[in-house]
Amino acid sequence: LKFSIDAKSLSVGSDGVVRYTVVITSPSGAHNVNYEGIRCETYDWRLYAGLNADHDGWDRTVANDWMRIENGNLNAYQASLYQDYFCANKAPTGTAKWIVDNLRHHRIATSLDR
Repeated sequence: LKFSIDAKSLSVGSDGVVRYTVVITSPSGAHNVNYEGIRCETYDWRLYAGLNADHDGWDRTVANDWMRIENGNLNAYQASLYQDYFCANKAPTGTAKWIVDNLRHHRIATSLDR
């Protein structure tokens, strides 16, 4: 699977949650689009909505409560986003612009000189 983050959707809330839209594409070209959040303080993630069947709006009926990020899942992209780009020391690594820039240039948290 290929995972892509929509740069325009990424935001960092005053509540320490990084919110973003992720596009998950299968090798056959099928894709899912989700609006999610990662809470840096607690290593949790949440699905707020998914793209509806008509592909013209959000389906909020798929939303879930906060869940612990699982490192061992086959598709644990949330763990990678948390550890490599979004969070450090239980807080967002920076502004949305900073995070998007690091994603674009594949600069992970351990490679950054601050």
